[in-house]
Amino acid sequence: MSSPRRRRALAPVLPLAAATLLVTTACGGGSGADSDASAGKRLRVVLAFPPAQAMSPYGDDAVTLSRLSVVEGLTTLDRNGVAKPSLATSWKRDGDKSWTFALRKARFQDGTTVDAKAVVRSLTAARNASPKPRVLSDTDVEAAAEGAHTVRVTTKDADALLPQRLANPSLAILSAAAYDKGAKGGKVDPTGHATGPFTLTKVNGAVSAELDRNDHYWGERAKSAGIDVKFAADGTARANALRTKAVDIAEYVPVSQASLLDKGQIHEVPTARTNAISLNTGRGAFADPAVRAAA
Repeated sequence: MSSPRRRRALAPVLPLAAATLLVTTACGGGSGADSDASAGKRLRVVLAFPPAQAMSPYGDDAVTLSRLSVVEGLTTLDRNGVAKPSLATSWKRDGDKSWTFALRKARFQDGTTVDAKAVVRSLTAARNASPKPRVLSDTDVEAAAEGAHTVRVTTKDADALLPQRLANPSLAILSAAAYDKGAKGGKVDPTGHATGPFTLTKVNGAVSAELDRNDHYWGERAKSAGIDVKFAADGTARANALRTKAVDIAEYVPVSQASLLDKGQIHEVPTARTNAISLNTGRGAFADPAVRAAA
């Protein structure tokens, strides 16, 4: 069951690369703010949840990395939960347990090439991580390169939703250096080794982080030169930062504080946590519409 709708100011539900236009409302509106961004303005953002695992992609910090447009997987999800191309341009299913993914031409933020070997390394590292990412808690994946730009992913059991699963930020594709740096502790360092439109350059514990625009990004170039992030657990503090124009974007502003902000500063989105069930209507019991209706 969905929980009641909540309000949050300028919440970056989409990655910040897609949310840069929201800065216009926080900065006073109009084309001037957008022009500043195009000229190289850095976004000032305050987030509610600080890094819990030093920005490891295998825990909750993966969501932060995704929201900040740092990491990418083979696929991404649209608003309807449909898998769309990201680092993979296309894919096809070969039997119940195997899929092949064709890779786009892209580079990591450290300049190395995104190829099948890199994808296999990242998916294998996620599979072997301890603790294992939640997205793999009910399945297993095995990746193998088939040429320089094609990867075959095999699952233990039939998984019709594998393209959606691979959009999870815990299965982000990182360069070899991300693993080399953390080899001794078994940790992964995404700093400068991901593929997104913004490069994570510095993490100051649970206080702040800095990101620069990735000018070699394979997709549309981000309008902002970078992002300066602060972490503040107190909702009133986040609202005050937005109200005093100390930041351009603040997430999860409490309802009690939202009423004190200008109407143009509020971007309301549903934040209910939901679970979805996908039915196999091609065969088996749910191929019968009456059975589906009864369920």
